Amino acid sequence: MKVLTSIRKLLVTCALALAMVSFYATAQGLHEYVFTQMWQALLVSAAIQTALFILNLKLIYFFTINPRVVLVLWVTMLVSSSLFSFVFISNEIYNTSLYYSDAERIMDEFTIKKCYQYQDYLDKYLDYTKRGYGRILQCSICQPIFRKQYRNCPNNRQL
Repeated sequence: MKVLTSIRKLLVTCALALAMVSFYATAQGLHEYVFTQMWQALLVSAAIQTALFILNLKLIYFFTINPRVVLVLWVTMLVSSSLFSFVFISNEIYNTSLYYSDAERIMDEFTIKKCYQYQDYLDKYLDYTKRGYGRILQCSICQPIFRKQYRNCPNNRQL
C-alpha cells in the first residue's frame, strides 16, 4: 500500500511540474498573439492549467457526474493550452530571422538552379540557330523567337 501511495505522489508531482512548464509556455504564447499585457496572459494561463490539472487528477470522478460537459471542457482546455504552447515553442525555435533566412536560402537555391537550367536551354538554342537549323527574328517587344510563331509582328526584323 505504501508503494501505491508513493507512486501516486510521484505522479502528482510530475503532473504539477509539467503543468508549471505548460503554464509558462501557454502564457508566453497568449501574450504574443492574444493579450498585450503579460498579467492578462498569466491569469488566463493559470486558469487553463489549474482546470487541466484538476480535471486530470479527478477526471474519472467528474466524468461520472456529467460526461459531456467534462469532455468538452477538458478538450477545450487541452487544445488551447497545447496551441499556445506550440506557438511559443515554435517562435522560440524559429525566430523570425532564422525562419526567413532559411526560406530565403531555399528560394535562392531554387532560383539559381532554374537560372542554370534556363542558361543551358538558351545555350543549346543559340547553338542550334548558329548551325543554320532555324532562322531567328529579333523583335523589339519580344525576345528572339522562331519566325513561324510571330510572323505577323510588325516589329520583326531578320538577323
